[in-house]
Amino acid sequence: DGTQDGNGGSRGLIREIRVMGAREHNLQNVNVTIPREKLTVISGVSGSGKSSLALDTVFAEGQRRYVESLSAYARQFLGQVPKPKVDRVIGLSPAIAIEQKAASKNPRSTVGTVTEVYDYLRALFALAGEVYCPDCQVRAGALAIQEIVGRILKMRMGRRIYLLAPRQPGRGEDYNTLISRAARAGYLRGRLDGRVFDLNKPEEIDYRQTHRLEILVDRVTLKPDVRTRIADSLEKVLAMSGGVAIVASPDDDEETRFSQYLSCPRCGRSFDELTPQRLSFNSHEGWCPSCEGLGTQKGMGMRALIPDPRKSLSEGAVPPLGPLVDGPLAGLFRAVGVLGEFDLETPVAEMRRKSRETLLYGTGERWIQGLGGLRFQYKGLSKTVEELVRLSARFREKMGELVEDVPCLACKGARLRPEGAAARLHGETLCDLVDLPIAMSRRWFEELPLTEAELQAVGEVLHEIRARLRFLHEVGLGYLSLSRRAPTLSGGEAQRIRLASQIGSGLTGVLYVLDEPTIGLHQRDNRRMLAALGQLRDLGNTLLVVEHDRDTLESADHIVDFGPGAGSLGGTVVAEGPPKRLDAGKGSLTALYLKGKLDIESSPRRVSVKGYIEVVGARHNNLKNLNVKFPLGMLIGVTGVSGSGKSSLVNDVLYRALAVKVSGVGATPGDHDEIRGTDDIDKVINIDQMPIGYSPRSNPATYVKVFDRVRRLFAQLPDSRMRGFSPGHFSFNHMQGRCEACKGLGSRCIEMHFLPDVWVTCEDCGGKRYNRDVVNVHYKDRSVSDVLDMTVDEALRHFENVPGISRTLTALAD
Repeated sequence: DGTQDGNGGSRGLIREIRVMGAREHNLQNVNVTIPREKLTVISGVSGSGKSSLALDTVFAEGQRRYVESLSAYARQFLGQVPKPKVDRVIGLSPAIAIEQKAASKNPRSTVGTVTEVYDYLRALFALAGEVYCPDCQVRAGALAIQEIVGRILKMRMGRRIYLLAPRQPGRGEDYNTLISRAARAGYLRGRLDGRVFDLNKPEEIDYRQTHRLEILVDRVTLKPDVRTRIADSLEKVLAMSGGVAIVASPDDDEETRFSQYLSCPRCGRSFDELTPQRLSFNSHEGWCPSCEGLGTQKGMGMRALIPDPRKSLSEGAVPPLGPLVDGPLAGLFRAVGVLGEFDLETPVAEMRRKSRETLLYGTGERWIQGLGGLRFQYKGLSKTVEELVRLSARFREKMGELVEDVPCLACKGARLRPEGAAARLHGETLCDLVDLPIAMSRRWFEELPLTEAELQAVGEVLHEIRARLRFLHEVGLGYLSLSRRAPTLSGGEAQRIRLASQIGSGLTGVLYVLDEPTIGLHQRDNRRMLAALGQLRDLGNTLLVVEHDRDTLESADHIVDFGPGAGSLGGTVVAEGPPKRLDAGKGSLTALYLKGKLDIESSPRRVSVKGYIEVVGARHNNLKNLNVKFPLGMLIGVTGVSGSGKSSLVNDVLYRALAVKVSGVGATPGDHDEIRGTDDIDKVINIDQMPIGYSPRSNPATYVKVFDRVRRLFAQLPDSRMRGFSPGHFSFNHMQGRCEACKGLGSRCIEMHFLPDVWVTCEDCGGKRYNRDVVNVHYKDRSVSDVLDMTVDEALRHFENVPGISRTLTALAD
C-alpha cells in the first residue's frame, strides 16, 4: 500500500483510491477505499448516493485534476470543472466516464461513424477497392489508344463523328485564352455548351458561369479505312485534354466519353480515382446530391400509400388509383411490371422486395415502351403523390400528415454518389458491408483473402477494422449493422458502443466509471458485457461501476453498498467487501438479497382477461409476419434478447397504430396488416426512456404540475389576498415574486478567470428564491420556499387535507 509521508500523502506504489470526507449531494461525510486494478461495484437502493460518489465525486475530481494540469491557454477551450465537495482523494488516476446517456441526435451519425470503423473502411476501399461503372456494373479500367480506336470503329458505319478535346481554364486563364491558343495551333472549330462555333469568331461568353468547352480536332465519317486517321487525331485529342476524348455526332444526340485512365469498358464513361473523401457521406465530394448524405427524404412510405398490402393492384391496393383492371392506367402499370418483375394480380405483400421498391420509387431514368408505341418514364407512386401534395391544397391537407422519411430515390438509402456506391472490394460494395450485421461483417473481414502486396498496403487499416468489429461483437452488439443510425440506438446500446471503443483504445492505468452498463441487456448479453469489463480490468485499469444487476454484483472483486434508504436516509456506506463476505449488519439490503434472506415475491393475485388487442401481420424491421394477442387489463412483459424485435412490435407497431386509431395522432405505424380489438381502448400513453426535461429550472413539482396547485393554494391565503398576490407571485420563474438578484435560482454564479466558476448562495434572498414579501406568506407555518425544500413524504403530510395536491403526491410516494 506504500507508506504515508508527514503531509498525509503517500510514497511508493499506491494500490487503492482513498476518498475522504465526500459530501456531494446527500453523501454524509463518507470515507471509502476503492482497490486499484479491480472491478468495484457501487450498489444500493435508488437515491442512496451511488452516482454522487462515483460520478460527481471520484470522476469529477479526476477530470478536474487532469484539466488543471494543462496550460491556461488549453483550459480556455475545455471549460472549467468545479471542485466536488470532498476533503481529499488519494491515488486517483486519469478518469473516463461511460455514462447512461442517449446516443448522438445527429441524423448523419451511424454506428460506423461513432466507432470510427467507417473511417477505416473508407481508407481500405481507397487503397484496395476497385472502381465499377454504376450503370453497367462492370469494372472500370485504363484504355489504350488502340482500344479506344477499336471502340469507335464498332459504331455504326457511315456515321459522322466529331473528335473533341475537353478543356477548362487553369489558374490565370479564361475561355478566350484557350480559344485563341487553339486557333493559333491551326484548329478551326470548337464546341461551347453543345453548340459548334468558329474559333476565329468566338461567341460572347458569360464568365460568371462554368461552361463546357471542347476543341474540335477532327471530323470523320466512319469507314473501314479511317483507322489510321482516327488514331492520329485521337492522339492529339488526348494530349490536348490530358487523357480524355469525347466522340459526338451531328447525326444524333449520342455522345461517348473515353479516358486513358479509369473508364467503363462497356459504355466508355470515365471515373476519378477512389479517395476516402469520395466515399464519405459527410463530404460534398462523396455524398448523394439529392439527399446530401442523409439517405432519406420526405415522402410517402408504403404504409401510407398501400394501407392493405394483402390486396393486389387490380383489387385497389392503392386507394387513390382504384382497382387497376383495364384501361390506360392499368396498361401503363402492366408495362412497368414487366421491367419491375411484378403483375397486377399479385398481392403487394407477396411481391419481392425489389419489385415493391420499383412500384414505390420508380425505374429511374429508364424509358418504358407502353401500348400504342407510347414511351414514358415511371417515377414511382411516392413521387406521384408528392407532386399531388405540392399541387393540390385539398390533397395536401388529406395526405400531408402521412409524409415521413423514406429512402432517397436517387441513392436508395446508400447516402453516397453512384460512383462511390458502385466501388467494390472482393465483389462487395461499401454499402453492402455496412448493411451487414456486425457479427457477419466481422466474419467477412476475418476471412478476407488478400495477396502479400495487398496486405502490405492495407495491413494496418485491416487490423483496426477487425479489432473494432471484434470488440463490438464481444459486448453483445453483433446484431447491429454499421449503417444503423445513432439516434435510433437505446441508451444501453450507445453505452456499450462507447465501452467497445475504450477497450479498443488499449489504455492502461485509467479509472473507468460506468453508470449501470447492463440496462436494457438480456441475461445472455450480461455475460458478454462482464467479459468485456474483465478484459478492460485485466489491461491494468480500475473499474468503478454503479449497478443493481445481480450478475454484475456477484462478478465484482469488491462491493461498496450505500444506504440504508434514499435521499436524507441514505448517503452512508452500510457494507463493504467482496460479494461473498458482504455483511448486512448495518442495514445493507443488497447483502440480504445476495445471501438469499430477502427475495422478490410474486403476487398471488392474478386478474382475468378482459379481452384482447391483436396485431396481425407485423413485418416491421426484423419482425416476420407476426400475429400477437395482447390481453387487456393485465401487466404484460415482452421479453427477448437484444435486437430480437421487442421495440419494433410494441413501440413502432402497437403504440403507433393505437395512437392513430384511438388518439387520432398523425403517426405512421410500422408495417403490419391490421389491429383488432381497439374498441375497448379510449387512450394510449407512451412512457419511454427519453429525458423528461432539459431546463435547469425544472424540478419534480413543476414537471408533475403539482406546483401549479401549490401556487394557487398560496394565492388564496388571507395574507396573499391582503397583498394582492396572484399565483404568478409564487413562481420562481416570474419577476412578480422571485428574487431579482438571482433571478429565482437561489444562488449566483461568480465568474473566476482561469479558475472554475463558483456558485454561492444569493445574499439577497438567502437561497430562498423569492423576495421577502412572498416568503412572509405561510401555509401551516411553511412558506412556498420551504415547500420546495420538502421531500415528497414531508409534503404529503403537510398537504394531506388538500385533495388536488395530495392525490399527485400520493402517486409519487407510491
